[in-house]
Amino acid sequence: MIIVIEGFDQAGKRTQSELLARALRTKKLKCKIFSFPDYSTPLGKEIKYYLNGKRKFPPQVIHCLLAANRWEKLKEIQDALSKNYILIIFAISPLTLSKAFQKTSILPTLYPTA
Repeated sequence: MIIVIEGFDQAGKRTQSELLARALRTKKLKCKIFSFPDYSTPLGKEIKYYLNGKRKFPPQVIHCLLAANRWEKLKEIQDALSKNYILIIFAISPLTLSKAFQKTSILPTLYPTA
């Protein structure tokens, strides 16, 4: 089973993932948490440079990097699934990482705050 929690930066995804994992473990269920972007990988480092303004990429490239960053962890994900772990994956929404989308009015429509 894979459970995905997606949202904006600092929205509480890690907190909710950890609370969920704790609840599952109290029921004697095995679980593993994955976080994306995973900044420990080569592509994750490029994403981090982008977010820190040290790299510039077109929106299409950053979206490809985000997808490829997940592929970098594929073996770990497959291994955990083969051992019947419940996977909790939390990720920043790709829309929030695209500087192009941040400058449009689409975000308030997709993610209203009120």
